[in-house]
Amino acid sequence: MEHLYRKFFICFFILSIPLFSNAQVDTTDTDDDWELYAQFEVADEPTRLWADAKIIGLSPQRFFSLGYDYHMGYPMTMNRGEAGELETNTAFTQGLRFTSNIPIISRTSFIWQSGLNFSDFRYNIDDVGPGGPITPPVLSRPEEVVRALDENGVRVASWINTFYKPLSGNSFILIQAQLDYAGDYTLSNMQSLDYVRYSGAVLWGRRPSDYKQWAIGASRTYRVGAMNYIPIVLYNWTSRSKTWGAEILAPARAHGRYNFNARNLLLFGYELDGASHRLNQVSNDFGSNSIELRRGEIKLRLDYQFQVTGFFWASIQAGYRINYSFHIDEIEGRHDYTRLFGLGVDRDFWMPNGIGNTPYFHVSLNFVSP
Repeated sequence: MEHLYRKFFICFFILSIPLFSNAQVDTTDTDDDWELYAQFEVADEPTRLWADAKIIGLSPQRFFSLGYDYHMGYPMTMNRGEAGELETNTAFTQGLRFTSNIPIISRTSFIWQSGLNFSDFRYNIDDVGPGGPITPPVLSRPEEVVRALDENGVRVASWINTFYKPLSGNSFILIQAQLDYAGDYTLSNMQSLDYVRYSGAVLWGRRPSDYKQWAIGASRTYRVGAMNYIPIVLYNWTSRSKTWGAEILAPARAHGRYNFNARNLLLFGYELDGASHRLNQVSNDFGSNSIELRRGEIKLRLDYQFQVTGFFWASIQAGYRINYSFHIDEIEGRHDYTRLFGLGVDRDFWMPNGIGNTPYFHVSLNFVSP
């Protein structure tokens, strides 16, 4: 009987070896277990390494985000330096922001993400309305613009598609295409194609390690108001201690990063924000051409991001908004023109303006990727 037990024990031990070997704890140095599998194809395809789209330690990618902006008061000088100059004050600017970024195709050899974004800007301007100095029926250019901004505000609806194609284990191409529907439109006049603007970017880059990636390219953008063609540089980096880092897509934005831990981080830097908004009411009052507000802002900021629960994160921003452009152009039809850095002097603005700088705040709740 003892001999039988010994044979049974030896057989059981031999059969158990594969089970125990598969159950060993992986000690790979990584923040996210998903990163262990990010560079491998499925089992029925030839094994090949591809450059992963992310590096270790980046701030979480947002699938959905709902936020609120508030800018404190600032002075406005409309038609600056010209006859009929108008000086007034904005008590505050506020609005909601919604962004989405949904994976359509997500493979190690190709990624396509698509999203719909919406931002709303509401101006509360002094001395506008019944009893104020800016009243119908006959208004000058600056009076008409100020009244239109106070009554309608401006907004941007965007459809953004991003394509990431790794070329090898450490190189990639990144393409982004964007359609903007920007202006003072309402639900009753959203059918007009005069509000549509398009932009995009193409980058080629390398990912030399799990802690660094960089790329160079070019972009067609309205980020500082007027249409512009500019070179762009992407640089993402995380220190080996996973404490410090950088997230840069210059000149659009550049942030340093400090990771307190896996669930709390702080970004510090700047972002350019803006668009070219068609002012429909002003366009109708002053002719058939498109009158467009070229809005561009530089936002110096601190952005504290933290996990609320599960895949839900929150963001609290505080910063200082610096005016880059608040001028107005007249565009014939849908044929827009380029202004170097958004401020080209090759042609006069329809109405040159200036607004003061001001502190601003932003809060958002975000649903992020695993």
